[in-house]
Amino acid sequence: MDDGIPFVLYISDDYARYVRKEMNIKTDIHSVYIPFKNAYVDVMLMHEMDFPFYAPVYYPHNTEFLIESYSIPIWLYSKHLEEYSNHSFRKLVIEMLDNLAYWIVELKPSIEKYLNTKSVSEYLLIEVLFDEKVDWNNLRSNDLQSNGDAFSLTINQPHNLTLFFGKRLNKILATSDNSGEREIISTLLKNLSQFFNNEQLKQEFSENKIDEIINKHMPLGKKKKMGVYDTSKIPELNPLEITKPRVIDEIDTNLLLDELGQYIVGNNLTIGNDREDHYNFIKNHKLPFFLAKLTNELKNMINTFFSTI
Repeated sequence: MDDGIPFVLYISDDYARYVRKEMNIKTDIHSVYIPFKNAYVDVMLMHEMDFPFYAPVYYPHNTEFLIESYSIPIWLYSKHLEEYSNHSFRKLVIEMLDNLAYWIVELKPSIEKYLNTKSVSEYLLIEVLFDEKVDWNNLRSNDLQSNGDAFSLTINQPHNLTLFFGKRLNKILATSDNSGEREIISTLLKNLSQFFNNEQLKQEFSENKIDEIINKHMPLGKKKKMGVYDTSKIPELNPLEITKPRVIDEIDTNLLLDELGQYIVGNNLTIGNDREDHYNFIKNHKLPFFLAKLTNELKNMINTFFSTI
């Protein structure tokens, strides 16, 4: 992507085997069967290997997300993202699926004995839906105080349950602790027993047991995954009038490094060989170069701002 003429040509005799191996480990791309669609799809890790949560690879608007850490597949699902006309809903849906997956994986040491092939038939599907009449980016205080549930849960036997989130969701998540998340996950667990085939496990998975699990893995306090902020109290957090940032691309970094290279060559600078030489080069030349560029950029932004007033 650089404009400069390449001066090194490297041919790998093993077809970049180690790079491909590293990529395979980091992405873990593989095919899985989607039982509720009777189809196969390629999935890849959304995070790290120690968090086995997978997303579709080639269909970015599909919402079949998979947790693979249990002996049965646990699917988190919503409508096809293109069916949400409001684009902000798409981000909201993905964030909620990711948050639910985090807590389900966190609870594994205590609930994996209940979610296995002997107690649950084939798979478990958790569908997530939001009230599309709500402007989730601009909720008013009277919306939060209105009647209605923050969320509701519906069982669809034999595999499915649906979580529907209403506009009061922000109210239970806006606390300084994780009480809102505890309420959501506790309700989810209390309905899981309806999918159990084993009567003994049904009786064992009592409300007292669930409360014990919640207190162990989600103790009331600051261990919080979902955060909501009230912009009426902190107006600086209101994103409605902020210009969307442009993400820095790799080409931007490469162009900047090219400028640095021209600066080094043009001034006949030498980097040195040992650690101290490298440190002095960064302090005396590289850092001042980038600070000067940043200062010029800020001056141009300030001049442009005042010229428009």
